[in-house]
Amino acid sequence: MSAQRLTREFSSLILLARNLQRELGEVRQTQALQRFPEANDLLGSALDRFAELEEKYNESGFLLFGQEEKEEDESQDNGDSANARDTPAAQAPAVAGESPESRPVSEMMMDLYVACARVTIGTTAVHARALARGQEPVAELALAYVATISDLMNGINKLLPHTAVQELIVEESLSNPMAATESAEKIAGALKD
Repeated sequence: MSAQRLTREFSSLILLARNLQRELGEVRQTQALQRFPEANDLLGSALDRFAELEEKYNESGFLLFGQEEKEEDESQDNGDSANARDTPAAQAPAVAGESPESRPVSEMMMDLYVACARVTIGTTAVHARALARGQEPVAELALAYVATISDLMNGINKLLPHTAVQELIVEESLSNPMAATESAEKIAGALKD
């Protein structure tokens, strides 16, 4: 694999991470999320970690690949730099759907979870290729993204049953909210196992 392809894939990873970060910010700003302080805190923490990773990326930039490799790749560029969208990381779409304000929090959290899984797949490919090329700084940064996304996914997994049940209790005026709460506890327990 050429350094050029790795550079494109890493660029795609950064774009996906920024897209996910933007989606997290949009969900976090919704009125509906304010009713779920734990979910709000989880997304806030993830946004902070993404900002730290973005800062690390900006500090190192493409110098991670070595200036001579970058210059060599630029001189050999045969016009396929537009193919960055063809990399595995770039194939993961952003969170789809209508305006976050019009959707239940549980749906938004599910969509974020799926988006996280897709970004993780692309990030894993970048990590493996960076290791194969001996690009440790790139591999370390990709791994840091995976860790951040994994923590977010675990948090969503933990909160989702409770969020869905709270929405059911409020929106459907359940006659037995204790049964719904018990259901959320059992589902959360099953997800841990």
